[in-house]
Amino acid sequence: TEVLCAAPNVVCLQEVLPELAKALRSCGPLNEVYDISPFDVGAYGCLILTQKDLQAKFTEVPLTTQMGRNLLLARCRARFANLIVATVHLESLNSEKTRKVQLQETAEALQDQRYALLCGDFNFDATQTYGDWKLPEPSRAPHELENHVLQDVLSDFADVWPELHSDPGFTFDGATNPQCVHDPNERMRYDRILTRCMLPIGASLMGTQSINSAGFMPSDHFGVLVDLSVSQ
Repeated sequence: TEVLCAAPNVVCLQEVLPELAKALRSCGPLNEVYDISPFDVGAYGCLILTQKDLQAKFTEVPLTTQMGRNLLLARCRARFANLIVATVHLESLNSEKTRKVQLQETAEALQDQRYALLCGDFNFDATQTYGDWKLPEPSRAPHELENHVLQDVLSDFADVWPELHSDPGFTFDGATNPQCVHDPNERMRYDRILTRCMLPIGASLMGTQSINSAGFMPSDHFGVLVDLSVSQ
């Protein structure tokens, strides 16, 4: 419902279970507005929804992974025919080296398109390392954070949230989403939207309101809704 109300041009989803993929693909109102990537999500995977007038062509790019991860692409062929949208769920847990390789593979897949949008669960934060909240001092100095891989590998992309906001923009937040994130001190911005050759003009979190009396949110991750300006 929240997606239909906001009606973004493109929706990128990660950690989609087969049951959810089936429900989305069988939802009449959603299918009136969007084309949905057709690939099997496996145990859980990614989906892209694009408004029909973008006439997107969907493809998958295999990534180096031990967890079944891949890169999902939507190349728009109408209305904004120079745009490529990509979504990814980078390797989880203590897999920093693999995540860097996956980002390098992603950069290669996007290199031939001027206007590019990369969305996903990156599994690292911009300002801290997982578990720092349990330690008397951070495990890494600021210049040693994994987040610097974005400058190394995707230097021509902008990270939308800090371009527009001074607050941390937590998308995985045990303080505000305790029913889904059980450690109240785990407050991380795992989820990113990166853009190339597009100007961010708005960004907000989605899925921050409970959906039942028990206080459950739609997901353990909040979504990010962005508005971009493009000069073609």
